[in-house]
Amino acid sequence: MESSNCYIEAMRTLYSSSFVSLIFGFLMVMGYHNQPVEIVRNETIPSFGTIIRQREPLFTDKVRIEVFDDLRCPKCADFALNTLPKIRNMEKETGEIELRVRFIPDINDEAMALAATALKFSGDQNEFWGMFAKLHENADGVNEKAIAQWAKDLSLDSKVLKECIGTKKFQADIESDISYASEKMVSVKPTIIVNEFMLIGAQPFENIQRAISQTLKKREKDAGVKLPDTATDLQQELKDAFQIPQEIKN
Repeated sequence: MESSNCYIEAMRTLYSSSFVSLIFGFLMVMGYHNQPVEIVRNETIPSFGTIIRQREPLFTDKVRIEVFDDLRCPKCADFALNTLPKIRNMEKETGEIELRVRFIPDINDEAMALAATALKFSGDQNEFWGMFAKLHENADGVNEKAIAQWAKDLSLDSKVLKECIGTKKFQADIESDISYASEKMVSVKPTIIVNEFMLIGAQPFENIQRAISQTLKKREKDAGVKLPDTATDLQQELKDAFQIPQEIKN
């Protein structure tokens, strides 16, 4: 009889702990941990699950995409040179996207500090993307002489760039980006945040399209209006973004 009671008690404990674990897992899935959704796989995913709001308001009513980048990660160059141009094309053609790239260097790495300064300087001269491409195409050859040459190639004043490097003109801005990445809990580069979604690693373009699509559909629902869904109303790329893949609909 005593062994039977022990058995019953053990089963109660087992079921109780399983139930608690189930509830905790459910709460995590439903987003009560109050963090952005993390998509960590590099293959195309069927669904994003529950959308979790970030704590701060968005700057605009556009789909806001932030890319956290550096030159040392092995996948950053491929993402920067092959996937980012597709996002830029969507930004230009649709007017519905606001893209921002934040270069997050190791401040103790001299070459990366030079790269960050070169990007800030080039951005002020409307040549951010030109310098961005040169840095990623030559990630292992970043030094002051090379950066000066790339500045000349982009018709920038290399002497002024050298002064900016010497005076550390952009140091505060660079440190601000590093702090911002830390606040966002970005520890892997590249990381891409699309409004409420955080995509970790060099994601395929299809995953980013899906995050954009989810965001636009949510905005449509919140606004209570029907967004255009034909190619004649919007650019084809935006039409593609509106189309939720069948597996997500289901």
